[in-house]
Amino acid sequence: MKKTLPFFIIFFSWTCLPQNTILDLVKTPDSEFNIDGILSEKELKNAFPIEIIYEHTPGYNTLPSYKTMGYVNYSDEFIYIAFKAYRDEVTASIHSRDNFSLYSEDYVNIHIDTYEDARNNLGFSSNIYGSQNDGVRVESSGFGSQDSGWSLDPNFNWESLGRLTDFGYEVEVKIPFSAIPFPNGKDQRWRLKLSTGYRDEIKQGSTARAYSSKLDNDDSCKLCQIDHTIVMDDITYKKNLDFLPYVSSNLSGERERLYDRVNYSKPEVNYGIGVNLEINKNLSLEATLNPDFSQVEADVTKIDINSPTAINYPERRPFFTRGIDVMDYTMDVYYSRSINNPSFASKVLNQGRKSRIYMLTAIDQDSPYVVPTQFESFSGVGGRSFNNVLRYQNILNPNIQIGALATNRLYDGEAYGNLLGLDALFKFSGGWKFELEYFKNSNKEPVSDWIDSDKKFGNYTVNLDGESFSGNAMYSELRRDTQNWRSFIRYTGVSPTFRADNGFIVQNDLK
Repeated sequence: MKKTLPFFIIFFSWTCLPQNTILDLVKTPDSEFNIDGILSEKELKNAFPIEIIYEHTPGYNTLPSYKTMGYVNYSDEFIYIAFKAYRDEVTASIHSRDNFSLYSEDYVNIHIDTYEDARNNLGFSSNIYGSQNDGVRVESSGFGSQDSGWSLDPNFNWESLGRLTDFGYEVEVKIPFSAIPFPNGKDQRWRLKLSTGYRDEIKQGSTARAYSSKLDNDDSCKLCQIDHTIVMDDITYKKNLDFLPYVSSNLSGERERLYDRVNYSKPEVNYGIGVNLEINKNLSLEATLNPDFSQVEADVTKIDINSPTAINYPERRPFFTRGIDVMDYTMDVYYSRSINNPSFASKVLNQGRKSRIYMLTAIDQDSPYVVPTQFESFSGVGGRSFNNVLRYQNILNPNIQIGALATNRLYDGEAYGNLLGLDALFKFSGGWKFELEYFKNSNKEPVSDWIDSDKKFGNYTVNLDGESFSGNAMYSELRRDTQNWRSFIRYTGVSPTFRADNGFIVQNDLK
């Protein structure tokens, strides 16, 4: 084993070597930039041009029907990227943030790998009206498209605006260094890919997507396929320090008849505070006391009449979305909305060059409780719980990632739900990829009426009567993706007693 391990590591490290053009950017003063949708000579004076010359859809590395140019520049405090799109017709409208309908019209897109290790890609999309989509892409599982793996949960603070021109349209994008994660240091090397989408009337109105980087469908590492590296020296970034206090009051009254005096109840006063402290670009601390999430975007209505299991909703609360990509699992063993109504929560996020740590602690006043079975799940809202989540991920190189997870939930009384797990991702040459997740749980149910059912799972009752049990779950997949063929061997095994109290497991007893 000692003789084969070095070769094993070297083999993986050479499986992802796309072509790379290094651009040494020249810094421009902040005052030279104005995000007004107009590309000025001052803004483009030191900018490096990047032409978008590879059509990925519907073609495969063919020349696009229309020309699109990107321009990259930077100042002390932000990176500036502009686009000139030459089009016969332009279709665009105003959209709400993170609305997928943006991609059915003309838009531009930016992909950034700030750590150069393919742990993720940061994505920024905009049209001429400044409508924005942004998110984080991780290496996807299953048989999604070449652009799968995106999560729009994170919302970064950036600017964009464009305009129509006689040749098509222009768009400007400004991304502050303080808004996105990257390694510590004033000198930075990031990998950058630009893209655009439009309806191609020359090709019967098909939806076209073109990129600045060549696509290799025989390469298992999709996030590695970025052809440009930008070098920025002596940047300045502001460490975030946010205090978010609030005080709110509610006064209500009633009367029996129209002319009666209104009898008011005692005013309800709520107060709380949130703190976000960035120690450096790798380490941040967050804490919140009695948080007010009433201003967060409401959930999209989902009909659950015919659903045999509980319904999963996306996370919109900023406290939980920051750094959420490190918690991406094929099995839903972590679900941030399992922490429903926290009276206190704290989070430590450390994103180093070779590893990431995510540590969350929360006291939840109304803890969701889910009992999964083979064909359906049972859910209720419990009482107070104390929650801990610890995630560690080591990134050996762009083709090897290994990690561990520990979650713990303690309910009032003696009930608890513990989970431990390991995961790994290996990317080989020839389009091969291997993914593994294994989890072990240990639970003791509360004695409660949160759920009322006479059904059973295995030898245990669905009713919460204080039973103790343990279980396990495993997911593994060996997959090969090429231009013309996709194949896989997948194993999923979930024992009848597997649960993840801080996750969203709604079915078990599966193989």
